[in-house]
Order: sequence, then C-alpha cells, then structure tokens
Amino acid sequence: MNNFKREMNKFIGEDARFNIPLKQKILMKIKEESQPTSKRYGTFRYAAIFTILLAVATSFLFLTLQENGQETQAPATAQPEGTVRIFSGESEHWRARYVFKDLGDGVQERSGTIEYVGGEPKPKEVSFQFIYGNDQESFGGSLLLNEDGRYAAIEPTTCTTCILYDEEDEIPGVFEWGGQKESLVLTTRKEAAWEMSPLFESNNFSMIGEEGRAGFIYGDDEATRFYENKVQKYMWHFWGSEEELAGTFKVIGTHEKSGEEIVVVPEAEQPFLSSNNGADHHIPTQMSLPYKGMWRLEAIFNDKVFGTVFVEVEEPVLTDPETVADIPIFTEYDKPLEVFRFKSDAMDGGNHEYAAHPLLIDPAAYNEKDIARGDVVLYEYAFSNGIRKTVSRVVGLPGENIAIQDGRIFIDGQKLDTFYGKAHRVGTSSAEEYQKWFEENTSPGSSTTGMEDVFQMDLGAFQLGEDEVFLIGDDWFRGSQHKLDVAEIQGEVIGYYKE
Repeated sequence: MNNFKREMNKFIGEDARFNIPLKQKILMKIKEESQPTSKRYGTFRYAAIFTILLAVATSFLFLTLQENGQETQAPATAQPEGTVRIFSGESEHWRARYVFKDLGDGVQERSGTIEYVGGEPKPKEVSFQFIYGNDQESFGGSLLLNEDGRYAAIEPTTCTTCILYDEEDEIPGVFEWGGQKESLVLTTRKEAAWEMSPLFESNNFSMIGEEGRAGFIYGDDEATRFYENKVQKYMWHFWGSEEELAGTFKVIGTHEKSGEEIVVVPEAEQPFLSSNNGADHHIPTQMSLPYKGMWRLEAIFNDKVFGTVFVEVEEPVLTDPETVADIPIFTEYDKPLEVFRFKSDAMDGGNHEYAAHPLLIDPAAYNEKDIARGDVVLYEYAFSNGIRKTVSRVVGLPGENIAIQDGRIFIDGQKLDTFYGKAHRVGTSSAEEYQKWFEENTSPGSSTTGMEDVFQMDLGAFQLGEDEVFLIGDDWFRGSQHKLDVAEIQGEVIGYYKE
C-alpha cells in the first residue's frame, strides 16, 4: 500500500491539479479491493493505473491548450475571483493569522502575521512550518520579530498552483524558537461584520476610535467624513507612554470586503511625544481611502499595532451647504419685488411650505447672478389642465448629467447629499416614514397606493443642454420633475411675505 502511494506520488507529482480527494479516493479503493485473491487485486491495480494515466493525459491536454491560447474550462475547484479566506489560531506562546486571496486568472496570494503571546524571555527569531493535506502543500520560513519581540509580518507571496482552501479546512503547524517547539492549528475565523468605531470627546473635540487609547478628530459631518479617493486632514491622538509612542509610526488600512491592505500613512520617525487636546501624543496626517465600504485603520508604532479605528467610506457626494430648508419672512418690500400666491403642495416639506403664505418673488434676481443649485424659481408650466405659473427647486445646472436611482438624485455620477437630494412626501423620506405619518394623519380607508414608487423612483441618466436646468418639487408626489430653458425662468422665490 505505502509502496504504491509512493509510486503514485512519483508518477503524478505534487501538482495541485491532482488534488487530495482524487488521490485519497484511489488509495481507499485500493485498500477496499486489496483482498487475498491476487487476481482481484491485480485487476484493480490496472484500473487504478489507467485512471492515473487518464488524469495525466487530461492535465497534459489542459496545459497544451493553455499554451496555444485556446479557451479551457476552469478547474472545478476554482473559487470566485476576489475570494478571501482567513485562518487563525493561538497556542500557549503564539498567535498566527493567515490570509489567502484569490486574485483571479489562476493567481493566489498569501500573507499573514505571527505574534508572540508568551512570557519572558521574548524571542528574536522564530521558525514555522504549516502543513496541509498529507504534506501535499506547506508553507513556512524563519522570521525576525520586531524590537518589542512580539510581532512579525509574513510578506505577501503569490503562486499559481496553491491549494484552494475551504472554510472547513484545518492547517496544522509547528513553531520552533530558542530550543522550544509548539504546535498550532489554523482554522477559519468567522469575523463579525465591521462597525464604525464609537465617537468620544477629549477637551471638547469629538473623536473616533478607542477612548483613552487612540483616535482622531472626527465629527461624522461633511468636513471629516471619508469619501472615495478624497484626501483629508486628520489629527491622530494617542494615550500611552513614551516607550510605546516614540519611534516609527504608520497607518495601515484594510478593506473589509476585499481584504486588501494599503499604506494610508507612510512610515515616519516620531522621536519625541507632543501632547495635545488631553492626549499624550498627537500626529497630524493626511488620509485617503480608495473604495467605499468599511475600513480598518491600524495605527502602528515600531511595527506593533497600538490602536484600531473602523470607518466607513462613502461614495463621492455633491453637497449644497448654502441652501437651507427654512424660508425667510418679509413684512415689507419694494419694487421690482412682487408677491405670488402659490396654491399647491408641490413644495410641501411637512408644513405646507410655499403654500402657507404669499411668496415674495425677485424677477430681476438673475440679472446680476447665476442660477444656483437649490434656488426656488417661478416659471410657467403646461399642466394637463392648462398653462399656469408654478414654483420648483433647481437641482440640475446647465451641462450637467442627471440621474435618479432608487429615489436619490445623482449629478455627474455623484450623489446629491442635501435635504432635497432624495424623494420626499409631506416631509418624510422613506416609505416606512410615510406609512407612519399616513396612519397618524389620515382617516381609515384612505389609500397609500403609488407612494412606494415615489420613494423608489428611477430616471435614466440624461444630459442637460447649455441653457437648461432640471427642476423638482420638494414633494415628489405632488410636484413634477422636468427640464426647463433658463430663459423661461421669471424670478427667484426669496421668502414669505406677511403683511
């Protein structure tokens, strides 16, 4: 039996295409068929050899087709591109983390970390070896730990014949250091979904991170929020000793979905501490993250993770800080201003806005300034029952590309992040909010038919002309959405008029 196994391995080699299950099935069958009757054993032996030869021929054909540039079917064990498997384990003295990524096109990448968690004396070097599947595949080496004697990174390597690990796999290994030896088994680590780190305050500054340990100034507002590829300034603060915080500093970011790691803040020397805002040390940085989703930011001093902050990166957005929902009130006016009575709830924000009182219009507003996003304008519109004056809000400007997706407005591919940038109905911004409002404010038997469509509205992308704007009423059910030639605008609504 063992002789045959050795002969088989010599014959077909250790290539990952001849996976372990195939070998084991053949060996198990041999064992089952290995009865005293030599004729029976001999018959199966020939069958087994024939199976092996067939596998070799298939493999040869596969390689030949690849070399000739012909299409081939992917191996049955292939995993979807971007698959990430994380294995980890801990023994008495060691903690290890191994990350396997499928990069696509048959290329896999391995990386990981090793950390000493035992007592004194701390080792300076460790050798390790992990063996998978009856020694069909193994990885290991010798690593120097950092000056603290606790941490080392397994540099990323790539290969094209690595075994594709499954979630149920176990990878046994051995650590050797200072004359000692210890076993450790890596298993799949099921990590909980990442969440934004909590906010805390220090010297009246809002920060995100680990209170009393590490964090940076962050207010969850436009000024500090993370957006794709947007470089922003962030002031890190740390609470610790000079031994912990003096030396080299860097920030490494990891994307939750892809597992990709990037250098967010390059390594630099921090020879002395600089206290600020109640913290023992602070470091000004500029940070940018390339993809939307959750990211883990690890603040690393002297190659050791000191603190971790989780943040969410959002899609690029377009804002309008100048426009507010409140409507100014005027008690007197002079010409050329004029009063207009708007008898519609097309602009209703929950309190019959723009219809509760007469509106004050400036017909000459755009003689001296350009139309701005967020302006509410007066114009004539052809309704089903005739042409009449109405008001709507400007959301798209000349030359811009406009789209509405799932009740959200996008301008040139950027989400419009304003109070008027998404579908509204009587001041509510979701079907659930509206249903609650409806139950509290209408009589039994009334219908909400069509409301869900309002909050999920889609409008395919289109380009505005050089003299066109795109208008929307603040109440998407009562109002309308349409283009308008700039020349047809008759004035800007500047507020209410109350006598």
